[in-house]
Amino acid sequence: MRVTTSVRRLHPQLIHFLGKRAAPTHAHEPAPHPQAPADVASHFQDFLRKISSYTAPARASSSKASGSGSGSKALNFWDAPTKLTQTAVPLTDAEMDAVLSGGASLSR
Repeated sequence: MRVTTSVRRLHPQLIHFLGKRAAPTHAHEPAPHPQAPADVASHFQDFLRKISSYTAPARASSSKASGSGSGSKALNFWDAPTKLTQTAVPLTDAEMDAVLSGGASLSR
C-alpha cells in the first residue's frame, strides 16, 4: 500500500474528468456524421428506411435458392450457403492452437 501511495505522489493523474458521469436522458437519434458529404445527409432517411425494413432470409429458403442457380446474393456472410462458409479440410486441434496463438504454440 505504501508503494502505491508514493507512486501516486510521483506520477499525478494526467486525465482529469469534469464531474460525475450521467446517464443520457433521451434516446439516441440516428443521424449522419456532421462532416459527411451533403449527398449522404440528404439520403440518410432512405438508408434508415432500408436498414429498418431488412429481415434476414430463412436458412432453408436461402440454401434452396442458392442451389437452384438463381444468382441471389447474400447480404451478410452468415446468410451465405454453408458450402461457402465451411472449410474444405477440417483443422486439427494442434493446427487450431497454432492459429489462435499466432504461431507461438509451434515452438514447443
